[in-house]
Amino acid sequence: TFFHGRSIIFNRETPEHSDRLDPKPAWTPVVTLGDYTSGTLHVAGLEIDYLPGTIVFLRGGILKHSVSFSGGQRVAIAHFTHREM
Repeated sequence: TFFHGRSIIFNRETPEHSDRLDPKPAWTPVVTLGDYTSGTLHVAGLEIDYLPGTIVFLRGGILKHSVSFSGGQRVAIAHFTHREM
């Protein structure tokens, strides 16, 4: 059984993690908004600029990832699918 959800994240950096409840083939769209001046998505050994207005599709159940930012307010909205525990 799967369910869909939405996470709204305010001003939070995330340490490296994988999304253990995401089904392995799932893609999670994440949009980031706000007025911060510097942001980085760390995934698969890459450092990707992650500025306001960026949308990424992430396979969070497979790829370990983290986010860092500075210089203002950051809001991220993730639309995810989780499997039953």
